[in-house]
Amino acid sequence: TEIAPHVDAWDAAGEFPRSLYRRAADLGLLGLGYPEQYGGTPASYLLRLPLWRALSRHGASGGVLASLLSHNIGLPPVLAHGSDAVRAEVIPPVLAGEQIAALAITEPGGGSDVAQLKTTARREGDEYIVNGEKVFITS
Repeated sequence: TEIAPHVDAWDAAGEFPRSLYRRAADLGLLGLGYPEQYGGTPASYLLRLPLWRALSRHGASGGVLASLLSHNIGLPPVLAHGSDAVRAEVIPPVLAGEQIAALAITEPGGGSDVAQLKTTARREGDEYIVNGEKVFITS
């Protein structure tokens, strides 16, 4: 009722309302598969599959599924490799639908081969200086 009637217009526009993230979060959909301490609900891929199937079935081109659940490509590195402080800062607002997680890997000349990444980041005081270029950013 909240996606299917609008999906053709969203696909034509190449976007969907940001409020959909908040609505999905309110329903607990964004938190599936994430630890409770960050606002998630632990769930295996098998338990998440019905959500993916429903969004695929009613989401026309797949754009809604890919966009709404793209945090599943951006958050796993934070969950696996981030410090406790970084996890606590980054993950809860994404699962609450307040922020959008993104992942920037693809570079000119190297594609998405993480072994060929050229972009660097170095800390200068309280800031990071990032040198490099990305050509695609998921989400």
